[in-house]
Amino acid sequence: MKKLFISLLTCTLLLTSVAHARSTIPITNLENEAIAAASGKVLTLDDVAKALRQAAVVRGWSVEDTGPGKAVATLDVRGKHTIKVDIDYTEKAMSFKYKDSVNMKYGRNDESQAVIHPFYIKWVRNLLSDVRAELGRF
Repeated sequence: MKKLFISLLTCTLLLTSVAHARSTIPITNLENEAIAAASGKVLTLDDVAKALRQAAVVRGWSVEDTGPGKAVATLDVRGKHTIKVDIDYTEKAMSFKYKDSVNMKYGRNDESQAVIHPFYIKWVRNLLSDVRAELGRF
């Protein structure tokens, strides 16, 4: 019985460590993602900034303008997880770059790539999608 217990415990620990190791992905920055107004209207930087702020509110992001065509967006999830991204935008494109995180398993893998919890890219892509939806109203 003791051997069975030790075997089960060992298997559980091995499976848990494998699952834990797979729970991060390389950080992906979104570079020069095309944006446009659905009406074909020529966008201004103010239009894009407004759409970014409105989209951010929907998903609980806060946005700090850091200069023309630049912002830092922060998402705090239930007080447990936080991500920050630098956002550069023009009238035609947006870029989202990892800036910082808390409790998101940020680190380096064996190939020295920066890695993070897979929800990071999901949340950033959702923000981009919401910005595009807001611009679709212009």
